[in-house]
Amino acid sequence: SCYKIHASSFVIKKGEQYKEKNFKYQAYLDVVYEEAERITGYSPFSKAMKIETYLNTDLQNYLDSIQNGDIISFKDELTQISSAVIENKTGGIVGLIGGRNYNGMRLYNRAYHMFRQPASTLKPIFTYALAMEYLNYNEYSLIEDKPYTYPNTSITVNNADKKYLGNISITDALGFSRNTSTLYTLEKVINKIGENKTIQYLKDIGIMDEGTFSYPYAIGGMTYGTSPINLAGAYSIIPRNGIYIKPSVIKKITYIDNNEIVYNHENEKQIKVLKEESCYLISYCLKNVRNGNYLNINQAFPSNIDCVGKTGTNAYDKAVINKYNYPINADRDSWFAGYSSSYTISCWTGFDQPLIDEKTYFGSNDERRKYSKYLFKNIMNKIGNKKETLLKLPSTMIKQNVVITENGLYLPSSFVPENKIKTVSLLKENKVENQLPYPLFNTFVPYSIIKIENELLISLPIIKEDIYKDILGEKGYLIKYLDIDNNTYSEFYESNEFMIPIYNDLFEIEIMETYKNSTSIHGDAYTYSTLI
Repeated sequence: SCYKIHASSFVIKKGEQYKEKNFKYQAYLDVVYEEAERITGYSPFSKAMKIETYLNTDLQNYLDSIQNGDIISFKDELTQISSAVIENKTGGIVGLIGGRNYNGMRLYNRAYHMFRQPASTLKPIFTYALAMEYLNYNEYSLIEDKPYTYPNTSITVNNADKKYLGNISITDALGFSRNTSTLYTLEKVINKIGENKTIQYLKDIGIMDEGTFSYPYAIGGMTYGTSPINLAGAYSIIPRNGIYIKPSVIKKITYIDNNEIVYNHENEKQIKVLKEESCYLISYCLKNVRNGNYLNINQAFPSNIDCVGKTGTNAYDKAVINKYNYPINADRDSWFAGYSSSYTISCWTGFDQPLIDEKTYFGSNDERRKYSKYLFKNIMNKIGNKKETLLKLPSTMIKQNVVITENGLYLPSSFVPENKIKTVSLLKENKVENQLPYPLFNTFVPYSIIKIENELLISLPIIKEDIYKDILGEKGYLIKYLDIDNNTYSEFYESNEFMIPIYNDLFEIEIMETYKNSTSIHGDAYTYSTLI
């Protein structure tokens, strides 16, 4: 789209305010005006210039309809929205939402002016992208989910649900949005590449704000936050195979009086920030999250378009909650950011400011917090290409069936259950060649069986845990004997010392060291019988 803007393009009468004017595509044009002035140092209302933009008029008409409440049914007048849509190939902003009921000119544009903490939307494009890049993680790499304390502090971080899942995959960590897992991973990244390189990455993708870097960045906790435009720009590096292009509404600016081209977006520096393989792995993880419908994320996706994304929720701080008498779990912002092969979209819904005696917060099960998902779904459905495929395996990678343990990846053995065999994406040079070894069991050496009234105290060798814990469950002893009705009874004990009741005069027990979830894999069976 091309606009020739002269000082006489808009006749502003004496005393008339900009906000009283309202033109087609106004939210988009307002960003064009501000960007043109930032780039050239001149207001397009005072210097004649031709401004070529990336505006998709059909899309912007649709976004204007959303702003006016014609597409999504909003439940109140307090909840605000914004969005930015980027064409991945060029980095051009093809459409945006500046806010609901955007009636006027040069208004507060929430896609451009608003800076908020992006919360968990930052996880895939920051911490986990760097883990793929520098720690050789893949979609099934195991990471910790347990209470986390920031380095050199006593500040402990919890997950939103105050629960912990132990060792989980990156797919699960993203799908369940585990805060502690992300922080543990970022700490490993920083230990590997250093804080300076981590900060430079944030600057390179246009997400670092003017505050000081700290570990809360892992979960989207910044000093000032970021805008929907900047968040979409950062996300677009993934479908662009690791290349960052600064997003812009303006394609080219030419001064009309001398035909001088003073700006060309095509000349913007392109920065290679991630390898293609790392981007593929992030997309693969997010695709797994979509396929698994973690936390009902499919509410955000049109069914016939190959796209992925991540939610983010930002809470009010305790001071605001106390001042306005909000519930302890009151949230301020709800984000959704995602992409297809061709487009990246960031969406926000929330509140400009807290108000006394107004529900300017999201509570539990609040339908309004889903607006960001509904925005993404409707916008992607409008512009998404139904024939495109998001995932394309890089030529440097392979898919391989493996068994995942805390000690690493192994080729599966015949006794491994099918549900424990995973197909992972690996660099060809990292192809797994080690076969999973056969389990090792104790030999029945010193043990004792002592009769105490009508029970037996059985002591056996101490169990030695091995790499099979995540595959076959805890290792322990399976005891089989006849119960009071002469039926065979079995019990699994994780300890090496336990008591069992005596029911019959001729008592016989069978003991096997085995695994809780696969008793068919076991050491030598030992039978003990005695006349009681």
